Amino acid sequence: MLVLQGQMTAGMIFASSTISGRALQPIDQLVADWRQIVDARKAWKRLGSVIASGKGHRADRLILPEPEGRLTVKNLFWAPTHARADTSAAIIKDVSFDLKPGHVLAIFGPSGSGKSSLARLLAGVAEPTGGTIALDGADYPTWDRKQLGGYIGYLAQDVQLLPGSIAENIARFDAGVSDANITEAASRAQAHALITGLKQGYQITMEAAGGSLSGGTRQRIGLARAFFGNPKLLILDEPNSNLDAEGEAALERALLQAKAGGTTVIIVTHRPAIVLKCDKALVLRNGAVDAFGPASEILQRLSGAKPRPVNANRVSVRNKSETADAPENRDASLVESTA
Repeated sequence: MLVLQGQMTAGMIFASSTISGRALQPIDQLVADWRQIVDARKAWKRLGSVIASGKGHRADRLILPEPEGRLTVKNLFWAPTHARADTSAAIIKDVSFDLKPGHVLAIFGPSGSGKSSLARLLAGVAEPTGGTIALDGADYPTWDRKQLGGYIGYLAQDVQLLPGSIAENIARFDAGVSDANITEAASRAQAHALITGLKQGYQITMEAAGGSLSGGTRQRIGLARAFFGNPKLLILDEPNSNLDAEGEAALERALLQAKAGGTTVIIVTHRPAIVLKCDKALVLRNGAVDAFGPASEILQRLSGAKPRPVNANRVSVRNKSETADAPENRDASLVESTA
């Protein structure tokens, strides 16, 4: 209208549009980055709570004797922070089981059933909304945080290697450890030969390696980090998701060695072949325990095969009426989804 009336030229319109765009650019950038800002604030609060808890309680906690690896989980619940007021939104629901030292447990179930969330809780990465997790009878909060961390090895599904050398990542950036401790952890994880075969070996940094490290190599370095310090409890979330046949064979040797050494091992997996090598199996459905017992019997039941006569007390199944009414197709589909 101003142009038609001769009060503004086309150049003035172009200039005003450019100026207004520049003026609104910071606001547009703020809106685009708002999710990252919110996530950063949440991370800052979590970091502050960890630091505060360490300052306030560490001096009051005794250094407990070295555990054997007996794990006891009772009535465990977990829900995201924003949904904790709604009990129906819990991701982990009333999970209970126990493991003897040196036993290997496979956790499997459909996608989205809460397997990785349960692994994070067992590793102490996340705090439960309700229930308890105890190592050798002592609840996690009663342990000194650093002491407990030294007894637990954890391999996340998405392995994160921090800026620094492979040796530093394996040692969890503890500057006081010896080279022998680092190479021992790599050897226990069957990764020593792999690492020494890399250019610069243990001293190559993540920055220098860039994207040259394959997913399988990163996973085996993460496994070596989990083995560092001779942990009494080892928690592996999909440890073979990026491994080739050689890597899977190395993983199997590492697990057998850990079991022989008395380490309690928990494996989150989708592969029945791994379940058969375990002592116990736990099936999760919608965050709850659907079955828990000897691995061979649980897998046999889920495959639809006719089970051998066993003592009814050897297998614990939640909601037996559901099991009796449900067709074998439901259990068979679970085996297919874990294949």
